[in-house]
Amino acid sequence: MELLNSVFNKTIKYIFLIITLIPVSVFSSQQTPLQKVKLQLYWQHQFEFAGFYAAIEQGYFKKYGIEVEFKKYEGDSSFVKSVLESEAEFGIGDTGLIQSYHQGKDIKLLASYFKRSPLILLTQPGIKSLKALSGKTIYGLNKRIHKGPIRELISIYDLEPEDVNSTNTGDRIELFRNNKVAGIIGFSTDIPYQLSQLNIP
Repeated sequence: MELLNSVFNKTIKYIFLIITLIPVSVFSSQQTPLQKVKLQLYWQHQFEFAGFYAAIEQGYFKKYGIEVEFKKYEGDSSFVKSVLESEAEFGIGDTGLIQSYHQGKDIKLLASYFKRSPLILLTQPGIKSLKALSGKTIYGLNKRIHKGPIRELISIYDLEPEDVNSTNTGDRIELFRNNKVAGIIGFSTDIPYQLSQLNIP
């Protein structure tokens, strides 16, 4: 009888333990819905956004109740315009943000990351100084000449954006190969490789 009472008491304890744990399990499985936000990229999907991709894969955003969707760069779309017009809640930008701020645009800088820009200006072998680009045409977005690192680069050589012509039509590699453009604005991660593969100096 004593053994039976002991077994009965233990069974009751286990049943009580299971019953008290059930609400906890049910509660923990009912997660708060994630807040969806869009992040406007300022270029195509590439290595420079690796930190964001990794954060999603490793669950860092979900840990704080956020589901991030990337809004990729499309043509001449402005990351500042995308955020200001509520197409995205957040955006990644470059030094052009400073200019936008001074123009009175309602933007806030949340974080700044020190990095080396992959944006470069390649020229024909005959061009020994960027001063020689005056009056010549380079391949790339016109806005790259007017602001950001390329603008700062040419200003070192006393060049104004208006001194350099730009085009964004046609095949940039073929135009460069046939000496139709004096230079190309591009990324150090792909343009030099493409030229070297085709033995274009």
